[in-house]
Amino acid sequence: MSSRIPIVLFFMTAGAAARVTAQPCVSCWDKTCPELKNYGTPACGGGSSGGSSAGKHHSSPKAETEAKGCPEGQQVSADTAGHCCWAGQVWAEGRCRGVPSACPQPFRIIPEKEVCELPACPEGQQRAQDKIHCCWAGQVWSTQRSLCVGVPTHCPHGFMVQAEKQQCTPLKCEGNTVEARDGRSCVPCADGFEAAADHSTCNLKACRPTAVRARDGVHCQECQNGFRPDAGGRKCELLPCLGNTVRARDGVLCTPCADGFLADAANKVCQLKPCDGNTVRDRDGVHCLACTPGSQADAAHKKCALIPCERGQVRYKPTEACSAPVEQWGMVLVPGGQFKMGAADGAPDEKPAHRVDLKTFYLDKTEVSVLQFRRCVKEGACKAPLDLAACSAGRDGSDTLPVDCVDWEQAVTYCKARNKRLPSEAEWEFAALGPSESDYPWGAAAPRSQLCWNGDARPEAPRLSACESDEYRAGASPVGILNLAGNVAEWTADWYGAYEADLAGSAGPPRGEMRVFRGGSYVDTDPARVRARARFKLPPSSRLPGLGFRCARDARSSE
Repeated sequence: MSSRIPIVLFFMTAGAAARVTAQPCVSCWDKTCPELKNYGTPACGGGSSGGSSAGKHHSSPKAETEAKGCPEGQQVSADTAGHCCWAGQVWAEGRCRGVPSACPQPFRIIPEKEVCELPACPEGQQRAQDKIHCCWAGQVWSTQRSLCVGVPTHCPHGFMVQAEKQQCTPLKCEGNTVEARDGRSCVPCADGFEAAADHSTCNLKACRPTAVRARDGVHCQECQNGFRPDAGGRKCELLPCLGNTVRARDGVLCTPCADGFLADAANKVCQLKPCDGNTVRDRDGVHCLACTPGSQADAAHKKCALIPCERGQVRYKPTEACSAPVEQWGMVLVPGGQFKMGAADGAPDEKPAHRVDLKTFYLDKTEVSVLQFRRCVKEGACKAPLDLAACSAGRDGSDTLPVDCVDWEQAVTYCKARNKRLPSEAEWEFAALGPSESDYPWGAAAPRSQLCWNGDARPEAPRLSACESDEYRAGASPVGILNLAGNVAEWTADWYGAYEADLAGSAGPPRGEMRVFRGGSYVDTDPARVRARARFKLPPSSRLPGLGFRCARDARSSE
């Protein structure tokens, strides 16, 4: 169908042509004509009737248009000389001329053709029975309603019948549907297929990540528990065990290893997890426990051993790290613990070497000085020491020298006056050596200049008295106590007696005749006598040059 259908109709009778030629035709265009019955009939003066125009009744344009039978939209007017033309046109030179001033719907003005022309029907529509309006196939044009009525019998390709609206609407497929082959309807995709984004075709539906294509090549089949699709998504393969899991007894599923166990490299068996770092195997034989601060796991990770403190540091609790010794009131806090007392290769009275457990205690950092003892005498609590020339108290400027020439009872009395006590033999040896198995407070090196004694003096100039209490710091014990070897020997609280194996606390016997003193003195020249494990004995009443003491005190439970 062409895009435009020009309808230009011209009607002219022979008589009208004759009248136009003979004289102009004058019509009555309004209702002033005397006789209404003749309204709508042109009256032309000098016509074939021979009468004049006077007394003649002229018709209106509408009447003449209807009488003339003009096509839809055209009319007869004074300017068209009785011919059918579009509004605004005139009759001249044998046709309607001029661009129409208006066109009736659905015509439109075509200026270059000087006509009113019907536009082409929209795609899929066709001209209705009035030959003017466009409707869908099977519809008719209703003049009263000015629209196409009736449900379309069919729609063109790309459209679909919408009965409730009595229209053909553009085809729009939704959901899992695509356009049918006739192009006029939507059909659902078959099971296992899904519509493309433009709903033009049905594509094979992709399987889920846990499914593979079934044997029919269309549907998807879920892999069983413990299986997964292969790379091509064609078959289910056994799911590998990962992490700390191994294959279960059914040969399919993966099961996690129990706490304390670790899957092998092939994830086949659970093996006992090795302890690493500073951990050891727990008593249950499975779990690993961290060693406490200050202790270190052995190479086999079977037990934790205390890390030895560096010289000058101590550990007061097994769970604590090493630190500097606590000092207060001129005393050093000696941490309790277990040590081996005596020596298997020492003098007879040093045997047997045996285990002793001690509580934490305080011990004077230096021996009691002459000045300190004189104050006790002045207070009336102590008996004065001997002041012989060979004794410290008998020398000029002796206040800072360690007091000597006092018996065991004088030492006990002084310590009690100061709310202290004499140390036990075990406490004295532990303060001198600690847990080490060395012979001397400073370590294993042979005694030379570490202590105040005559072993390093020239024979022609022997040492004749004790040294200052705070001298010879190089000979300090592991906890920083001075002069536990040399200077003056020191009374202990215990009676002299043979050792017994594995004692707790003070190891002295309950009674005896001799009291033990330790440490050697400035008069000694034999290294064996200044060994910390060497034992000496004297009657408690003995008051000798080079024999003094220091005090101890129990520590509080919180210390």
